[in-house]
Amino acid sequence: MPQRKTVAVIGLSKANIILLATKIAQYHTVLLFDTDAILLNEVYLKMHSENPNSTIEIVNCPIDASWEADVILFSDSFFYEEELIQKIKKVTTGKVILILWSQNMDLAVDMDQAKIRNLFPFSKVFSIAVKSDNYDDFFLKDKDNEDIQSVMAFLSANC
Repeated sequence: MPQRKTVAVIGLSKANIILLATKIAQYHTVLLFDTDAILLNEVYLKMHSENPNSTIEIVNCPIDASWEADVILFSDSFFYEEELIQKIKKVTTGKVILILWSQNMDLAVDMDQAKIRNLFPFSKVFSIAVKSDNYDDFFLKDKDNEDIQSVMAFLSANC
């Protein structure tokens, strides 16, 4: 059985990130953060009803969620919030960061690769997309292709 990890999910406004977080919660601890308290509570209740034996927590501070997490999963909408990124930057060192793109992932990765590397210089950052409502239909992209197999194994074997 794989080692249980803690995954912080930052931003819940997209259906595909909720789908991915729900799948991850089957095997790992999930910390949820969003600035929309109503949405946060709705997602928490939905995820908990689908995974009643899982460990899912609402976290009111992105710094706390990122500090406790082994893996940080960003919705692309939150990735562009500079203030939030600057707040959590100090606690992301050495962590795996996944950015879930909702549209045109190839363009987003190509445009933002330098920015991503500058924001998180000591972390391993991957771009991920769920191509449909079926979680099994996803792809992962990294410019250097480093460690991509281990992240793919984490996502596919555990979810």
